[in-house]
Amino acid sequence: MKRFSLFCLLLVLGVTMQAQPLSLHQMFVSPPLSARPCVWWHWMNGNVTKDGIRKDLLWMNNVGIAGLHHFDAGMKTPQIVDKRLIYMDDGWKEAFRYSLHLLDSLQMETGITSAPGWSNTGGPWVKPANAMKKLVWRELTVEGGKRINVQLPAPYQMPGRYQNLPTGGVTEADKYYCDIAVLGVRLTPSDRTLQQIGAVVESSGGHFTVSQLTDGDLTNASTLPRDNEHGYAWIQYRFAKPQTIKSIRVSDGRARHNWYCAPAPILKHVEVSNDGEHFRRVCDIPHGGIVCQTVTIPPTTAKIFRIVFDNPIVETFNAVMRGAKPANEIKVAELVLYPVMKINHSEEKAGYASPHDMMCYTTPEDTDITPMSDVIELTERVTPDGRLTWNAPAGTWRIYRFGCSLTGKKNHPAPPEATGLEVDKLDSAAVSDYLATYLKMYHKITKGNMGVRGIRSFLIDSYEAGWETWTERMPDEFKKRCGYSLIKWLPVLTGQPIGSVRQSEQFLWDWRKTIGELIADNLYQQTARILKQWGMKTYFESHENGRIYLADGMEVKKWADIPMAAIWARDSAGGANHIMSECDIRETASTAHLYGKDIVACESFTVDGLNNRAYSFFPGNLKPVADLAMACGVNKFFLHDSSHQPVDDKRPGLGLAQYGHWFNRHETWAGQAKPWIDYLSRSSYLLQRGCNVADVLYYYGEDNCITGLFSWHLPDIPQCYAFDYINADALAHLVSCHDNRLQTPCGARYRLLFLDKNAARMSLPVLRKIAELVKQGAFIGGQEPVEEPSLNGDKEEFNRLIHDIWHTNRPNVLAVLKVEDALKAMAVRPDFICDDMSDMRFVHRTLPEAEIYWVSNMCPQARIVNATFRITGRQPQLWHPETGRIEKVSYRMEKEQTIVRFHMTEHDAVFIVFAEPTSLTHSDVPQEELISVQSIETPWKVTFGKQINSPGERRFDKLYSYTESTDDAVKYFSGTAVYTTQFQLSKGMKRVSKILLDLGKVANIAEVSINGVPMGTLWKYPYLADITQAVHKGVNSLEVKVTNLWVNRLIGDMQPGVKTKSTYTSYPFYKANSPLQPSGLLGPVAIRAYRLK
Repeated sequence: MKRFSLFCLLLVLGVTMQAQPLSLHQMFVSPPLSARPCVWWHWMNGNVTKDGIRKDLLWMNNVGIAGLHHFDAGMKTPQIVDKRLIYMDDGWKEAFRYSLHLLDSLQMETGITSAPGWSNTGGPWVKPANAMKKLVWRELTVEGGKRINVQLPAPYQMPGRYQNLPTGGVTEADKYYCDIAVLGVRLTPSDRTLQQIGAVVESSGGHFTVSQLTDGDLTNASTLPRDNEHGYAWIQYRFAKPQTIKSIRVSDGRARHNWYCAPAPILKHVEVSNDGEHFRRVCDIPHGGIVCQTVTIPPTTAKIFRIVFDNPIVETFNAVMRGAKPANEIKVAELVLYPVMKINHSEEKAGYASPHDMMCYTTPEDTDITPMSDVIELTERVTPDGRLTWNAPAGTWRIYRFGCSLTGKKNHPAPPEATGLEVDKLDSAAVSDYLATYLKMYHKITKGNMGVRGIRSFLIDSYEAGWETWTERMPDEFKKRCGYSLIKWLPVLTGQPIGSVRQSEQFLWDWRKTIGELIADNLYQQTARILKQWGMKTYFESHENGRIYLADGMEVKKWADIPMAAIWARDSAGGANHIMSECDIRETASTAHLYGKDIVACESFTVDGLNNRAYSFFPGNLKPVADLAMACGVNKFFLHDSSHQPVDDKRPGLGLAQYGHWFNRHETWAGQAKPWIDYLSRSSYLLQRGCNVADVLYYYGEDNCITGLFSWHLPDIPQCYAFDYINADALAHLVSCHDNRLQTPCGARYRLLFLDKNAARMSLPVLRKIAELVKQGAFIGGQEPVEEPSLNGDKEEFNRLIHDIWHTNRPNVLAVLKVEDALKAMAVRPDFICDDMSDMRFVHRTLPEAEIYWVSNMCPQARIVNATFRITGRQPQLWHPETGRIEKVSYRMEKEQTIVRFHMTEHDAVFIVFAEPTSLTHSDVPQEELISVQSIETPWKVTFGKQINSPGERRFDKLYSYTESTDDAVKYFSGTAVYTTQFQLSKGMKRVSKILLDLGKVANIAEVSINGVPMGTLWKYPYLADITQAVHKGVNSLEVKVTNLWVNRLIGDMQPGVKTKSTYTSYPFYKANSPLQPSGLLGPVAIRAYRLK
């Protein structure tokens, strides 16, 4: 009976204990799966085996990875398996099912991408009619005042980005064309061709004709040789008498890089002369977003107009890294001078490219513009084969025949068998059909295992599908969204102003806005809705870098269950610089904060391995990048990449071509990855708790994106305040004002709305909402709007609202252009500040039971931090995410703030957690002082791992880098070596509070044991281990397992005379003369003793 009663008591206690939720600290020490990192798992070109799958997934699980996104990539990866598994063949399906079953059994999340490869939504099942389209046209000039019966030239049907510029990899089966409209535009008297005004073409070399340079055929190019003597070549037009030129169109095969947001290169210039001897420069011509560029110039009158082409250079970083040489010639397809005004940068403003700064290139006002009354729709007068019959009114008429053809873009970088056309992102039905086909394929092979288990999520990676400017329902969609018909405005998309320059620019603004909205609605919103029906979560990235399409990043990401960003492992190392990454992450985090999403995910640590970067990464040099990501809002990491390793006899093995950071089971430190994963997990867990705290809402305006506007210069916001970006949608529909605070339905609260200079052009819906918020008491500062950008706007209402907000002496409308000045005027105290904020970052999360501050020291030096936090009444504690350890700190409270003093190592990150309520206004924690340092200078026995070319066992009388050895087996060793030695504690080590082992410098990771007791894995500087409980009097045994990186062995295998190589990579990274990396235990090793003061 007693035993039964005891059993019942234990059962009740067990149930009670089980029902108690784990404390914040318990979850911090052992984070849940939701906080743990995932990986991007790439199957490379059919190189897949079940044995490799099992080993990959078990390793991921052992080191703490919570799940993965599965990719099927190509990238011309060589075959290293007996039989390739082709996408969706029986072998591939069986392997995928096996993976899914194992992942489920390990309770790991599985996600799939939106297409084979990674960008974007395309495949062999997409029919040309449903593929991405562009607007195309041809022109014909006729004289009116008579009946016209003429065959119109057919618009270009070549798949490509613009007009007849071709796209590689397309076939006849990929072609599609459909007529749209035919319009007649009566030209003003000055709108004449070069032939009509008697132009004669001359050049510094090559052979050009006026007809070739003005035929509109972008594939019909002639060669202009480079001139090494002068550094430039030229083409000029000579006229018998002076002519006035206002615009130029040029196509020379050179375009700016759309990925980066650097200023456009300037390699072309306009010069004029009246005598052919003396030239003056009129202006420069910057590169356009595509190889054909229309620009305005200051109206200039002269007899000779010369376009100077600087000699070709290697323009991109990647091209330089690949050893590209400057071209010996320039291919010039078009060079047209116009006596009339054209739309400045018309190709970009029409959506064929979207550089971040295109609105800086304004079109000057001009009175010599065709009025809308002189635009006539002629579509009904044209036969299906393109013959126009028309009683044309008097005048010279330019006939435009508009149609659409394909961009030719295909999903990439998929295996050949899984590659096909990209679906039309502007077409709801096409996207719906695409997703239905794609998801049903996975539903079939998984036998319905999708949703709660099996395939649980769906990723749309960064957008890399190019630009799209037409869809079948475009006229209807445009009218529904903008309130007027676009048909008679179509000539503006060719660069032809209609009505007035301002009206034409306003139409183009509406045009770009419509395309952006259609992408956001029909691709992202619809995908989110459909995947929700399947019970699957969605992850969405957008631009990642620059402005690579017309959709707004926040408008895209708001539809995702989990918005996602990206950060590269090294600043400007073949990818985004870290300012660009910060933009992308803050955009993502702001979306999450405003729209009530708990997780901010990040594709992390991508790197281009060229230029001696491959396999050179480990937790120690990745941590500063991870900390930067967390400083910007990340709380869920997806490691890029973890390519599937199908076999074990090829190491390091397969990769994503030259891209890494090669986080897979063949990495040298794969077995030591768990402490690094735990660091990311603990940090992410606390950063997922509660709500983000920020003082400033930063409105960046419309017709651009965050990664476009701020990729080189971030908003000037003091580091002691946090901020979120806000988009037009959230401002117009989410934000309200209560008690002078801006807030959203999910609970985010802000003190100040600040308008960026890009808000100078503001749509009426946004302006109306700002007027409403101001009346409710919201504080605003920054740029006063000056222009309504839409053609359907109301100028009178716009001006009235501007006056009411900015010119009626409202105390909450601050006439300041700096955020810092606005916050000072509002007397807002910093949320976090310390004696030197230059390299400090913070994040503040608020919970009902605690205030959590994450603080990072971004500089490579240790420091004592005296920090002031905008909180009082709770006792602060220092939580260490590397170990889970909690530490008391000294503090004092005054003026509703808490001042905390604590120590931070270099590149350190800690949490200051204010949880326990307290009435104590100050507390001093005893400090420890260093009282003794004992060097370990005994010889070391070093045992190198058993592998091909291993040096076996060696004796090191002193510590040095392997690369200093004359023994090639040591010099080029990569892997784990075990260092062992013995030591005795000095007499000065008595009555101490703490004893630390300091390994000095380590390249790269160390596992420490004292007297057989594991002391942990040290993966970053300083390499310190607390050995207080493990050391004893007398002789102590010290073992240090040191793991370096693959780099040296890869270089060693490239040395002349090496007969047996021990490494394999699917991409050539290193040469025999590539620089070696320091490796091994470098020291000096010492014992440091501390005593409480």
